[in-house]
Amino acid sequence: MDKEYITTGELTVIENGPLTELYYKDTQVEETASDRGLPMVALIALRQTLETKHKSLLAVNGSRIDTTLRPTVGDIAYVIRDDKIDKDDWVAIFEPAIELDKLCTVQQHEKAYDEWCDAVCPKENFG
Repeated sequence: MDKEYITTGELTVIENGPLTELYYKDTQVEETASDRGLPMVALIALRQTLETKHKSLLAVNGSRIDTTLRPTVGDIAYVIRDDKIDKDDWVAIFEPAIELDKLCTVQQHEKAYDEWCDAVCPKENFG
């Protein structure tokens, strides 16, 4: 997806106990998503809606291809560097992304994360 499709609107995040509600709005688009307990699930849902309905990439850290794509209770993602993660190297998933060249679609993110997981923890180790 071309970088000309990076969103320029406002993302509002409302956390009410375990419920995370996301509201995205710009001059032409208004979309929402939510999840009870897993902020990343709400973010993935909003990203998918923006990508499929509006051909737009949400410019937040949770959309970076070099971050983990695992739903956790918190609103952080770990940064993958040299095929490793460090528990102290993380980003807030709803914060604006500075490294726009690392933005990707949900499909690209899932593929990259799955490939990283397979390389780090081959399935035969769990059989």
